[in-house]
Amino acid sequence: GRETPLHVAIEKGYRELAEMLVKKGAPMGARTLNGETPLHFAALHSDTWFVDLLLLAKADPNARNNDGESVLQWAVMTGNAMTAKHLLEAGADPLVADLMGNTLLHAAADGGQVEMASAFLSLGVDPRRRNRAGKRPIDIARELKDPDTVKLLERFEKD
Repeated sequence: GRETPLHVAIEKGYRELAEMLVKKGAPMGARTLNGETPLHFAALHSDTWFVDLLLLAKADPNARNNDGESVLQWAVMTGNAMTAKHLLEAGADPLVADLMGNTLLHAAADGGQVEMASAFLSLGVDPRRRNRAGKRPIDIARELKDPDTVKLLERFEKD
């Protein structure tokens, strides 16, 4: 609850309305009851249009909700690689973890996103890091029977 008109416009995919609201100075830091910013909602779109609109309006690419989930995590969990790329280019931190201890590698494994998992490895996300439930990204990939991500992460078990 407590979404602003901008949250709703983004959620429903209304470009003209979102653009008008941004031009009229809609607050980029407005939060829902769970702490999501309009940029969190934009990260759920595979189309980068909404993310780009908000980033131009100085939305914080490192905003986190009440669960500590970053905007980037939302893009990754929904498999939106281009959106994630635009957030990273805008300065989103790839090394953050949410309150459950999930990194972007956990999110990529959860979404079966092997290309993104590979990109996060190259950005320095720790493949051995366990979340609060004691699971590493590879454990999640194994549970989801995702052979590509398992294969990618297996090489970090040996050393």
